[in-house]
Amino acid sequence: MLLQQYAGDGYIKSSPELVTLAKKFVARFGANPLNLKAFGGLLYHADTVLLDLEKLGRKTVPCLQLCHDVLPKHLKNCLAFCSLFPKGYIFDKHYTVLLWLSRGFIVPVEGRGLEYVGVEYFRELLYRSFFQYSPSHEYKEGKFVVHELIYNVVLSVSYDKYFKYEDLPSRVPENIRHVSLVYSQFQTVQLMPKTEELKDLQTFLVVQPEWHWQQYKISFPTLNLVGLDDFFLKFTSLETMDLSHTDIEELPGSIAGLRNLQYLSLNGTSIRALPSELCSLRNLQTLKAKDCRFLTELPGDTKELLKLRHLDVTKELGYVHLPHGVEQLTELRTLPVFHASGDSSHCSILT
Repeated sequence: MLLQQYAGDGYIKSSPELVTLAKKFVARFGANPLNLKAFGGLLYHADTVLLDLEKLGRKTVPCLQLCHDVLPKHLKNCLAFCSLFPKGYIFDKHYTVLLWLSRGFIVPVEGRGLEYVGVEYFRELLYRSFFQYSPSHEYKEGKFVVHELIYNVVLSVSYDKYFKYEDLPSRVPENIRHVSLVYSQFQTVQLMPKTEELKDLQTFLVVQPEWHWQQYKISFPTLNLVGLDDFFLKFTSLETMDLSHTDIEELPGSIAGLRNLQYLSLNGTSIRALPSELCSLRNLQTLKAKDCRFLTELPGDTKELLKLRHLDVTKELGYVHLPHGVEQLTELRTLPVFHASGDSSHCSILT
């Protein structure tokens, strides 16, 4: 029985309450494999949510909605954030965990790193079938998808907090604090007219569907963002920002006003240099500028980013100089392919 496989046959049989609940579930929702997987994963943790299950079980709600409703708050938050990505999007586990970290969804556990705890969150959602392994990738690649039916449930409970532009609709509802811009072809976007109704924007992600990259083998920026300076001046409450694969060549100095920024990704952009003002962002935890072919060095005061945990400026050709003093970044957890050059005044990252 698939339900027993996912919940643990011995675990269910050891609890008369769970046996009864499992029988009621099958009678009510039938033997749909996705429902059974999701509910089986839920039963595995039922020692902590049994009362909630009994309460919710009396309501007339779809199975997947039921499985979502009894999730712990931190897992609901993590899953809701995923609604910023389009249906069928292929999630990278580590990228997703770092985004959750920037949003404060990961609850500290004594003796464990925040990233480790975040990976455990991801694994639990995977076990509960909210994530599934991507059928178009190898198992070891760590790529995942959200089933269409589960995605619809997530959308239904997150629409008032998270908003994604797809094909650039007119306006964003003013109460929204988390926005993504999803695009699949070259275009120019005027940021301020599109976001002028917003007030306290906390998340802004530029997202390109994975299928688009695979189909067209794109290796150059395909989105032109206009108005970054005014955008930064207005939305000083930003905490999470991904501008990857856009054609920006520089960041305006007004980025210094984003005092709460914790995550910044500039992967695959045309950026030529990072402004010195970036180093005043003392809450920054993640800085990614991977595959930026014109970037050759980081600002001299990079060592001032004392909360930085993840730094990645690797690229296929050449290297990026790291300034003297980066050894003072004692919170750093990841720094891919580190190389110290013969010149003691700087270090480099090579691939």
